[in-house]
Amino acid sequence: MTMGLGDYTPGCNTTNGQMTGAILTGVAMRMTNLDTLFPLPPIVHTALGGLTFDYMCRMSAFQFDQRAMKMAGYSVGGGFLPGIFMR
Repeated sequence: MTMGLGDYTPGCNTTNGQMTGAILTGVAMRMTNLDTLFPLPPIVHTALGGLTFDYMCRMSAFQFDQRAMKMAGYSVGGGFLPGIFMR
């Protein structure tokens, strides 16, 4: 029996996959210290990571809509996870 993520596999095809991908983007930005790249708060960097993930999923002109805001929010949430679990 194999154990997989099912609908939560990171990707652009399902809603849960988009959510998981955005969360992992925030985690990756935090773990690689990319959230200190510019003199802005870390929350801005992780939100931009989520927006970048949304742009890469759409592969078209950026649309500042509800879906983009959800991806930014999920990415910010993902940015908090390493701080919670790595203590």
